[in-house]
Amino acid sequence: MSILDLISAFLFLGGAAFALISAIGLHRMPDTFQRLHVATKPATLSIACTFVAAAIQLGDRADTSILMVALVLQFITAPVAAHLLGSSVERESAIPESGDDGGGTARDQSGNDPTTPRN
Repeated sequence: MSILDLISAFLFLGGAAFALISAIGLHRMPDTFQRLHVATKPATLSIACTFVAAAIQLGDRADTSILMVALVLQFITAPVAAHLLGSSVERESAIPESGDDGGGTARDQSGNDPTTPRN
């Protein structure tokens, strides 16, 4: 067993640990925004550790370059997707004006009624 095998085994175990932390966090967090945070941060680190470990084990430049492209795309898309999802949740969770009975009109963050047309 070489030093590269030990490094990749450590990275695989680290990736599995981050994935487990992400799964537990998704189950335990009460709020949508906290769940988004827990779904993106540790999951991205988990994928990074796993891809780097796989690249070490593969050793071929073609396979390693494909893994690195996938890793870069993951780093770009995961935070952007979480931000867009969080913005959508925040925008759609408008509180009814009259309280809990649902009889009032919903207002957006600026205080405008989103159902009325703007001139």
